[in-house]
Amino acid sequence: MVHSRRLAFGAALGCAWALMASCTDCFFTLKGHLVECGTTTPVPGASVSVHIDEGLHGPRTLATTFTSDDAGVFTVTTEGSEVCSATATLTITRPGFMQLQRQFEGARTSVELCMTRSAPPTP
Repeated sequence: MVHSRRLAFGAALGCAWALMASCTDCFFTLKGHLVECGTTTPVPGASVSVHIDEGLHGPRTLATTFTSDDAGVFTVTTEGSEVCSATATLTITRPGFMQLQRQFEGARTSVELCMTRSAPPTP
């Protein structure tokens, strides 16, 4: 009886380990290239915040905010805290541009996005 319990416990641990190992093969990562709409002009210095809509740990907003570089490139990563199949909404803001929101599944590796300039204030 004790032997069969040990075997069952060992099998359960083996299954749990296999499940965890399969989850660690792919983490949520998304690389983006941000340009001004209608041009190829990069949008540097844009803030990218991430809200996980559906994933391993449920809905939540990441504490880290990402920023586009001089070429308009940014990389969003959960650094191992979320599986690649997670769905997330990115909110991208930069002064002088309209806010941009898009939803992605983390399995996607690269996206091209454009931001629209906001209208200048009227005098």
